[in-house]
Amino acid sequence: MELPQTNRAKMPHGRPDSMDSFDDDYQRDYENVDPSQAPPQHQVQPQWQEKAKPGLPYCPQGWEEFQRNCYFFSSDKESWEQARISCNEHTAELAVISNQWEQTFLAGGINSTHHWIGLSNEGTEGSWLWVDGSPVSYTSWSAGNPDVNKTLKICVRLTGRGGAWSRAQCETRYNFVCERAGAFWA
Repeated sequence: MELPQTNRAKMPHGRPDSMDSFDDDYQRDYENVDPSQAPPQHQVQPQWQEKAKPGLPYCPQGWEEFQRNCYFFSSDKESWEQARISCNEHTAELAVISNQWEQTFLAGGINSTHHWIGLSNEGTEGSWLWVDGSPVSYTSWSAGNPDVNKTLKICVRLTGRGGAWSRAQCETRYNFVCERAGAFWA
């Protein structure tokens, strides 16, 4: 069976099978490739997870890996300060949340239970400060919660209702999330 011949219109710039999308003054419409090499993998989303060498654990047992860090979701309830001490005993700090992807990961890991994170108004003049000393650049407050009491230390927890941030008295006992740098191998 013979397929019918179609008349092809002359394509832009005289390139066969080219479409108007190439008519954009972009000089590099084609790319030379080495057929013996695998094509590059283009990332649609940021690379969140670094993989460890086969056979070596990336995070300690019982910890979860995300964005090159290891996280521990406690089943014990502690005051904020005791939770911080518990994390420090495992070469970690209470979790510092720096972006929405980390927030989403942590909110999914708390299993509808309140968990302390490493934010308090311990800084100068009662301003919010992370346990590692970094300024607050990302927030996920629940309604009406970012106010600071300059006379009483207030700590922050992830709420069991979706993981939004909420103020609480630091002496209250909640579960907590520890964070530490993951292991990296060259």
